[in-house]
Amino acid sequence: MLFYIFFVSLGIAVKLLILNRFQLPHLTELALIMFVLVAALIVTVTFIESFAFSFTAVFFPLVITTFLIERATKTIEEHKITDALYLLFTTIAMALLLAVLGEFILALEPAIIYAIFAFSFLAVIAVGNYKGLRLSELLRFRFLRKDHAPH
Repeated sequence: MLFYIFFVSLGIAVKLLILNRFQLPHLTELALIMFVLVAALIVTVTFIESFAFSFTAVFFPLVITTFLIERATKTIEEHKITDALYLLFTTIAMALLLAVLGEFILALEPAIIYAIFAFSFLAVIAVGNYKGLRLSELLRFRFLRKDHAPH
């Protein structure tokens, strides 16, 4: 966890202290932030490889980390650093909570995992956050289908 916070802090520092001076295009900045993250990751893995430390539990995918850094620096520039720190803290706390929940779910039987997936899918459809045809819309407008059309 501390490694991840270090990498996010490094990316924010590079963006605020170095990249903002050059006024580069957005994609170029994202690519350079990702390059710095990959370079720091390689150095860290080379240094700590002898400790047999598991990095899979520490690192988010690099693209997500890059966008997190980008949004944090935008928040720092547009608002206050306290707002950015609050957003970073809540994002990392939620990610940790979901990681623990994911580990718990993966320890369950496959049938229970399938049931959880099916229930969550049906719950999303029932609540109406699904952007396709909602179940309520299918029932509400069933009279428009050809097989129910009046003759």
